[in-house]
Amino acid sequence: YGEQMAVAWLDAARFADTNGYQNDFHRSMWPWRDWVIQAFNRNLPYDQFIVDQIAGDLLPSPSQDQLIATGFNRNNRSVTEGGAIEEEWRIENCVDRVETTAAAFLGLTMGCARCHDHKYDPISQTEFYQFFAFFNNIDEKGVYFETRGNVAPLLALPTAEQTARLEGLRLQISDLQQMADPQPVEQIQALQTELDLVSEQVATTMIMRDRPEYRATHLLKRGLYDRPDETRSLWPAIPAALPQLTEDQPLNRLGLARWMVDPRNPLVARVAVNHAWLKFFGRGLVDSVDNFGLQGAPPTHPVLLDWLADDL
Repeated sequence: YGEQMAVAWLDAARFADTNGYQNDFHRSMWPWRDWVIQAFNRNLPYDQFIVDQIAGDLLPSPSQDQLIATGFNRNNRSVTEGGAIEEEWRIENCVDRVETTAAAFLGLTMGCARCHDHKYDPISQTEFYQFFAFFNNIDEKGVYFETRGNVAPLLALPTAEQTARLEGLRLQISDLQQMADPQPVEQIQALQTELDLVSEQVATTMIMRDRPEYRATHLLKRGLYDRPDETRSLWPAIPAALPQLTEDQPLNRLGLARWMVDPRNPLVARVAVNHAWLKFFGRGLVDSVDNFGLQGAPPTHPVLLDWLADDL
């Protein structure tokens, strides 16, 4: 059941076990995939499903599962090609998260406002970069030159056997280092080599983590990374056409996640219900599943859509 239900969500979240782009090196995002499957099998409440994926790392004392869940926003393509420009591709990562979050949860084509005001929906270019600011403080690089595998921020996921072996090796090394001179250097080096080998075999998954210092956000003229409008700084905010953040919803991803599950939000539950209807009946109540804007299709049964969304 979980696998069947997870398929559409994996597509919406652009899940892949390779980086994309030219090199397309292998990476391992299966722990996030498995978390999604288990979430459906456990019937995880949808509000928790959202909060854990958007901001699990910002919750008080997050669990391992909540950290894994934030891999939703690490499924973006990653650049590893030499010669690529660091800031350009860091910006592209943020834009990808705006577009994916808006489409998957809100049913909005927000990416249209990257370079200019949205031509159809009430989203200005300024509002695009205010929403962009929610994702602009991630502790990551834009380019990981020729790097294979996962890249930071990472979460190590050792098995119980690996955990016991690593702890044992560290204890042995510590005991030997506390011995009086002469220390058994060769024995310490051998144990350290084994420790490194075991560590390399531990599975990891990519997660979200914010930088300790806030990164300023500016509107990018024509959407170009090297043309910021530095005359003013923009702070995280919701487009004016939608209900706004409340005082208890902070200006970060956790505030965004709590805003998404706020009963005042008119879009999230409708989009979720429409995805479910499409899954079970082959056609959504709204044909344009990822576009509830003015260019999207109107619902065939709006009262039913509202009733189901309210019940959800």
